[in-house]
Amino acid sequence: SPLSHPADWLLHWTRSTIGSWPDQDEQEFNDELILGCRSADRSALATLLRILSAGCLRASSEAIRGGFTVVSFTAVPLHEFRRRRSYRKHRRRYDFEPWGIAVRRDVMAAAGARPVRYGDEEIWQSMTETERPFFQNTGTVSGWIEDEHEWRLINSLQLLELPAAAVVVFVDTEAAREIVQAQSMWPVIVVPESAMPEALLTEGAI
Repeated sequence: SPLSHPADWLLHWTRSTIGSWPDQDEQEFNDELILGCRSADRSALATLLRILSAGCLRASSEAIRGGFTVVSFTAVPLHEFRRRRSYRKHRRRYDFEPWGIAVRRDVMAAAGARPVRYGDEEIWQSMTETERPFFQNTGTVSGWIEDEHEWRLINSLQLLELPAAAVVVFVDTEAAREIVQAQSMWPVIVVPESAMPEALLTEGAI
C-alpha cells in the first residue's frame, strides 16, 4: 500500500471546488444552489466521490505553462502529507490535502507519466515541445516548488482501465473512510496523523 511501500506509489490530492464542475452547465449549478440541493456540495469529500463515480481523473491546464492539459501527482510519501500541508497564498489553496487517489508508480510510468523538470526560462527554451508539458518554473522563491516532487500525465487518467490493485483512495478521517469505502471499488485508507516509523506503517498496511 502507499503506507507500507511509499516509493512504489504516486499520489494525486483533491481539494474543494468553487463553482460548477468542469463538465457541468453553470445554470444547472446555479439551480442546485437556489434549491439547496445536496449535489451543490463542493467539499473535498464531494470532489473525491465525484472522481470515484466517474472513474476518471480529469486533466487540467491550470497553472501549466503552454496550456497543456495534465494530471498532477506527487512522489512525496502519504505519511508526510500532514506535516507538509501548508497554505500557498499566491495560489489561494493548500498543498498536500489529505484526500485523493494513489496509483502505483510503475503503472503510471507505463501510461506515460514523468517527473517534472524544474527550472528557469533558459531550461524552458531548451526543451522540445514533447518535453514542455513536464516543465515547472521555479520562480523567484526556491525550494518549496521542488519539494512537491511532482509527476505529470498528459491528458485524463481513466481509473477503471487500470489494474484494480494499482489504485488506493486516501481520506482525512475514519468517518470519511467509511463513507467513501461504501462508494468505492478500491480500498480506502486514512492519512496518518504524522510521519510514522516503518514498523508501524507495515503493521497497518492493507
